[in-house]
Amino acid sequence: MEFILPAVMSGTPLSNIEIYTTEATFVLDLGIILPVYIACGIALLRKKEMGYKLTPILLIFITIIGLTVIGQNIYQTNAGVMIPQRQFFTLVISFAVLGIIATFLNIRFVKYLK
Repeated sequence: MEFILPAVMSGTPLSNIEIYTTEATFVLDLGIILPVYIACGIALLRKKEMGYKLTPILLIFITIIGLTVIGQNIYQTNAGVMIPQRQFFTLVISFAVLGIIATFLNIRFVKYLK
């Protein structure tokens, strides 16, 4: 959202889009992943079976993303790629924290199911 909202508000293309017309990650995140998470949350609130089946899968997905972002950041740092401080806090730290929270919630969820 850090990249999308300023572009939408100003009516200009994303600054980091380079030669592409659409950032594929944004399309997947906003078009598929976000709706699935919302549907899963609604299903859990309504105590539907689908919510209970999807929750551990989606939490593991967030955990994997958190680990991937941490590993990616370590690799980039070792390769000499400098990440701007703002992006480090908004992207790297936020995904790492989400991964930790997702792991904790998944452990609690699995214990709850037993």
